[in-house]
Amino acid sequence: MGLDPALPPPAPGEDVDDAAARHEAQVARAMKRASTRLRALSDRHGEGSVALANMGSRGVRIVYVAGDGTWGDVVVPTVAAADQVCAEGGWPISGWDTATTQRIAPSAADRRRMAGTGR
Repeated sequence: MGLDPALPPPAPGEDVDDAAARHEAQVARAMKRASTRLRALSDRHGEGSVALANMGSRGVRIVYVAGDGTWGDVVVPTVAAADQVCAEGGWPISGWDTATTQRIAPSAADRRRMAGTGR
């Protein structure tokens, strides 16, 4: 079996199949954590929508924006994982459309953290 460029390289002494299995397990854990966190946010703040932001090799950021303006985010390793988390949660992927961005209500802590960053 050849090395898939999408997978991380095997650790020293690890074969390619073991590295692939390790990577799949990491993706599954990340998806479970993301789903749990987004479900808790959805349960507390109601229906909302999701926007995805590809962060390159770091993964894909899933930003959930609830109807009341509360938002939260999680990172999963791949676009396919993000799509699956959103589909299983029943959260529509709206992207960064006008309705989604206007609904975001940054908290005072968010404003302090972003102060001076130009965001």
